[in-house]
Amino acid sequence: MNTENAFKKIENSEREVPSELKKKVMNDIAIAKSIIEFSELFTDNIPNAIMDMLKSNQSSNH
Repeated sequence: MNTENAFKKIENSEREVPSELKKKVMNDIAIAKSIIEFSELFTDNIPNAIMDMLKSNQSSNH
């Protein structure tokens, strides 16, 4: 039976990540963040826009 701790092997075998991979991951994260912020821009403001339109329609009808 093997009594070596596999996690210790992983910990001791840390290697530097290639710079191309780092750039790709950071670019993917930036794109995902931009998409999230862009979608929040519209989804957060839709209810407010609808309420503003309803208020302006009600005030113009009275």
